[in-house]
Amino acid sequence: MQAGTFAETAYPFRESQLMQNIAELADPNFRFWASRYGTVFVLGSLGLIAASLHLWKWKSLPLIISLALFVGSTFFRTQVNGWIGEDTCNSLFLVSLGLTVLSLAIACFQKEKEENELVTLATLAWFFLWVGLARGGKRHDFFIGLPLAYGTAWLLYFSPVHLIQRLKDAEILYPRVKEKRTIAIFTVIVLIAILFWTPIGGHANRSIYAAARMRGPIPRQNSRTEAFKWMNESLPKESVIAANWDHGTQLNALGGVRTVVDSDHFLPHWIYLYYRHVFSAQDTREALEFLKTHKATHLMLTDREVLSRSRNYSSMGSDENADRQFELYQLTRTETPIGTPYRMQPRGRGTPLDFIEIARTSPDTLSITAQFKDENEAVADGELGETLTKDITVERTVNIPTSQSSVDIEDGGLVLDFDSETRLNRAYYIPPLGWNSLAVKLFLRGEHNDIFIPVYPIDEDSTKDIKVWEIRYPPDIEANEKYLATEPMAAEKK
Repeated sequence: MQAGTFAETAYPFRESQLMQNIAELADPNFRFWASRYGTVFVLGSLGLIAASLHLWKWKSLPLIISLALFVGSTFFRTQVNGWIGEDTCNSLFLVSLGLTVLSLAIACFQKEKEENELVTLATLAWFFLWVGLARGGKRHDFFIGLPLAYGTAWLLYFSPVHLIQRLKDAEILYPRVKEKRTIAIFTVIVLIAILFWTPIGGHANRSIYAAARMRGPIPRQNSRTEAFKWMNESLPKESVIAANWDHGTQLNALGGVRTVVDSDHFLPHWIYLYYRHVFSAQDTREALEFLKTHKATHLMLTDREVLSRSRNYSSMGSDENADRQFELYQLTRTETPIGTPYRMQPRGRGTPLDFIEIARTSPDTLSITAQFKDENEAVADGELGETLTKDITVERTVNIPTSQSSVDIEDGGLVLDFDSETRLNRAYYIPPLGWNSLAVKLFLRGEHNDIFIPVYPIDEDSTKDIKVWEIRYPPDIEANEKYLATEPMAAEKK
């Protein structure tokens, strides 16, 4: 193994855009903990605090403080960040770790040992280790169930024991009340509430839904499985599909084809090269050279990749200056007086487009006027400035029953999606960098059909969520060994 491999690819050193976009390496928020564990993570944490107080009395005060800071800066990280800021929250987390080491060391060197003390110490150490790691990556939360269960069991057992004893001392309860039966009934009631009552978690309800609906034992019947079935039945077995890396395993198993990048071999630099020189390619030739180098016979893109994830994927293929990063901006309708053109504005800020106006000049023809912002005026004062109007009237024929029209408006372009009754369903504004990318040109604009031959969907009635092209290389396209590099070149590292 090369010395720099771990630092460049492993999740603790998530410097690359690829690692930052892997869901299981993301930082968990409060909603994640609540949906994953219901209220058990709260009860378990309180139980570990109660166990420490029960075993070591007030000598455990440093440990209790560290546990409170640790739980607050981890499980309630979202709320704490909002109150005191992310940097301060991270500092509290580090302080809690330091106090924990000191507190556990003091507990270990005590001469008098309490019953279950060693088990509790081991559980606390396990809790701090794996919850601390899970704070920086969701994948580690798999190992925190044991300490949470231990803490919850301790809390549910000792809380009613102390309560019953105090009620007996106060002569509120009859002295012969059977404690074990009372504790069992209390525990069952609390667990049923935790598992099935939504206000305090409803953990079982969510788990049943996740097991039955979210992750079935076999892939559900959808556009993706239909596409994989078509590949398995129609494409030669030696076919190589260039596609997003997380489709790789399904393409291999269900589609019966080979892939350029996938989750099996997981070469981060190849994934970067794919997103840079194919998905975000500004020149068709560089995309063809990459694809031919990897012996790709087909290219697959999905609407989710192009419409929803373009910012993430293009950022994975960009340099430190985000030279190829782009985003598609969905347009939303704004209220206008009756009789005036249909007006739409982009969601979010930072787009040069101010709004577009759409007027139907005939049953099959639209007139589109795009209005842009003037970014050269009043920028220093933070003002919006006057608008610079570019009146571009473009006529497009709407094909019935469905149609998707792409409109070049000089500073980027528009994609208009109509339903079967020729009503505008969705609209997007795409900045120039994205408008000229290969993914947008193929999936939304329908260009380069002489090189990338559409082969799926096979008819107009088929779903267009997934599209597949057969690649026919021009004679002058040659393989380039630089696209086989498995790590950044020395020049790129500097």
